[in-house]
Amino acid sequence: MTNTLSTISLPSLLETFNDVFSSYDVPIFMDLNQLVSHTESIGYRKEDSMGLFDQGRLVGFLLVGRRGTLAYDGATGIITSYQGKGLAHLLIDKTLEHLKNKGAKTFILEVIDTNTRAKELYRKHGFSDKRSLLCYRIDTQKLLHKEQRSVTLVDQTSITLHEGDCVASWQNNNESVVQGKFRVMDVIAHDTIRGQICFNQTKGSIAQIYINEHDRGHKYAQNAIIELSKYATTPSLSMLNVDKAYFPMQALLENSGFSLFLTQTEMEKQL
Repeated sequence: MTNTLSTISLPSLLETFNDVFSSYDVPIFMDLNQLVSHTESIGYRKEDSMGLFDQGRLVGFLLVGRRGTLAYDGATGIITSYQGKGLAHLLIDKTLEHLKNKGAKTFILEVIDTNTRAKELYRKHGFSDKRSLLCYRIDTQKLLHKEQRSVTLVDQTSITLHEGDCVASWQNNNESVVQGKFRVMDVIAHDTIRGQICFNQTKGSIAQIYINEHDRGHKYAQNAIIELSKYATTPSLSMLNVDKAYFPMQALLENSGFSLFLTQTEMEKQL
């Protein structure tokens, strides 16, 4: 049967979450702190999220983030032994019906491009492709071995965020930065603020890099990434869901030594 996740605690969800994603195209394992960070940053609403239950046991879920009339699929999965029984269709149908009844107008998600079955599943439910997203990663040690002296990073005491040319995905946008309590640091060179970098330290993921237009072309962003590695607590640093249409960000990451490890498609459905 399906029901909302209103009564499911995050520790209970964590067990099913890791069971589901252990066999995923790109395996994922989270500890409780990481799951808390993820759910906080996406605006998780358990009363809008849907679960699949078998005799009270959670065997599948669709985690929903809400911001006004916008809804976001923060993670969807079904335990392997329950797959292939049409339950994914049921889970999506029930979630869409619930969200529409609760005033949501648009539902957004990302799907890994190699997961063609999932992409076709969403298309059957009326989702359409919106844009292509690129995911980059680098070993933290590779950055730590580089030297730069042109910039320093200073934590902002009062968060000030900019809207850059590269439109951030749901997980990386300004709302997620604030809700997820990401680390926001000013990029300073020659005693002047040149931009900012937003960092999900728990996840080891750069959410945003912004350099003032008149300060670009001086490698401030590239050096800020090198400096950021000193604050990393994870073996690798990533920047996820970079808009494929925005070439300057791709060039920055590739010139900084990052490798493309995953591509996704952002999909959307009007409810």
